[in-house]
Amino acid sequence: MNFDDIFHIEAYGNYIKIGTDKMILTPKTLSDFAEKLPSNFLQIHKSFIINFDKIKLIDGNLITLNKDLKVPIGKSFRKSVLARI
Repeated sequence: MNFDDIFHIEAYGNYIKIGTDKMILTPKTLSDFAEKLPSNFLQIHKSFIINFDKIKLIDGNLITLNKDLKVPIGKSFRKSVLARI
């Protein structure tokens, strides 16, 4: 899988949903998968990691990605998101 094709990764129990043009479900935890991601990925919520290159809009506590998917920014992650901008 090409990392550039990934929009976001979402925790789903002991699985993760990988958002590309399709949704891929794989038996890994978010923290295990996060270790293998390049630097353009950022965890913005306890359940979400996004591809920073796919951001379309940041509005308050929501990030809209290229696919018009809205992902919340968690309170504990807001500072790191703002520092990245």
